[in-house]
Order: sequence, then structure tokens, then C-alpha cells
Amino acid sequence: MHRQVTCHNPSNIRKVINSDSIIKELKSLNGLGGQLSIYNLQEVKDKKEAEKANLRGKTKIYKLEFVWRSRRKCFKNDEEVLEALQSHSNLETLKIEHYGGEKLPCWLLMEIPSHGDSLLVNSLVNLKFIDCKSCELPMLGRLPRLKSLEIDGLDNVRATDMEFYRSTGFSETMAVFPALKKLSLRRMVNLVEWMVPAVGEGHSVVFPCLEELSIMSCPLLASFSLNVSSLAQLEICFCDELKYLFMECSASTPLEDLTIK
Repeated sequence: MHRQVTCHNPSNIRKVINSDSIIKELKSLNGLGGQLSIYNLQEVKDKKEAEKANLRGKTKIYKLEFVWRSRRKCFKNDEEVLEALQSHSNLETLKIEHYGGEKLPCWLLMEIPSHGDSLLVNSLVNLKFIDCKSCELPMLGRLPRLKSLEIDGLDNVRATDMEFYRSTGFSETMAVFPALKKLSLRRMVNLVEWMVPAVGEGHSVVFPCLEELSIMSCPLLASFSLNVSSLAQLEICFCDELKYLFMECSASTPLEDLTIK
């Protein structure tokens, strides 16, 4: 295992792990804090080995990066490995890159039985999915503190549906993506339609705080609808098939920066 540690101060440590099937060495390092990046996760044999990292016990880590090797042909254990790398509930930033599974781990959306509707990752603020080619759009609308969401290179996504905004049992009176300020969609090569449900009687408020929206390099995107009152910056670039763009704004919408090319 190759390690690179940069220590800025005792409470802010960035640790990089190149996993070569001995991820178990992380097990006893519960004092780790700051950022932890784990690369080459395709080398982890199975769920049992991944569990040895004991990330749930490393409560001082606020940022996690999980990275698999790109351009692989075998994705047989990606889902079980990521499921086993469950974080603690105070995680603030999560990046998942080159993940080959179709579904995201249950712990990302799991409710805490003793806390009613509270999610396990209630503290998550920043979330990135990069080049997760087979992954479906996750159901993230309930994350209460999520401020930045980047979806980049999810080739399997063709359109949004209601599950992206709220899961089964989600109350229609609850705001969807209640704290999200920045949304970025990039290199979604098969995305054809992006819709946001209209707000009306009995329907939830969607993106009540969204300020920045960027849509880049979505070559098949033909239809995009959005209903927001707080949007200040909108960028749409390299979406050559876009024929229908609907934005419902009020007089008070603070749109200051609009780029379409």
C-alpha cells in the first residue's frame, strides 16, 4: 500500500491510499481526520475485505473520495465494495469516480430507524459522481444540507423521473433538494429530457435555493424545463439538440448571468 500524507495541522490531514488489496490496514487508523482518498478500488477483492477499512469508525474524516480505475472491462464487485465502505453520519463531502455499478449504496439513502425520517448522511454538503457510466440517477431530493451536486458522465441516464426528486413515502409537503445552491450536469451523452415537476396544490417545492445551474456537453438533450425563483446563473453549452427550454421565473428571480452556446 502506497501512502501520501500531507499534514497541515493536527485536525486537517489529507491521506491518499492506493489500494492493492490490503485496505485492511485502515482498520486500526481511527484517528484519521480531514480528507481520505482511496484509489484503485477495483483491487479490493470483495465486501468482506472492504469492510476492514471500518470507515464508520473514522468520525474525524469529513471528506471521502472513492476512485476506481477507468477503462475497465470487469465491474463484478463494484456495488458490494462501495456498500461496504459505509461512512459515518457526519460526512460532509463525497466523490465517487469511475464506479461501475448500476445502483448506489443503501447507506447513501438509508434512514436511521431511531430518528424517524432522518437520513444516515444528513450532514452531506457536497456530492460528486464522475464517470459512473452504468449508474442510475440516485434519489437525493431528501438530503437536507446538500448544497452542491455534480453529475458528470453518467451514460446510463436518459431522462429524469419523480424518483430522482423524492422516493417512496416522501411527503408532498416537504421541499425537494431544500438547500441545493449549485447543480452541474456534464457529459451526459444519452440524456434526452430533464424535467422538474411543476409546483402546485399538493406538490413539493423543488430547488427553493438553487442559484447556479450548469449544463455542459449533453449532445442529445432536446428538452429541459425548470421552475426556480432563486436562480442567478444559468450556463448551457454544447447541447446542440436542445429544442425546448422552459424556465418559469418570477419578477423577483435574480438571474444575472445567462450563457447559452
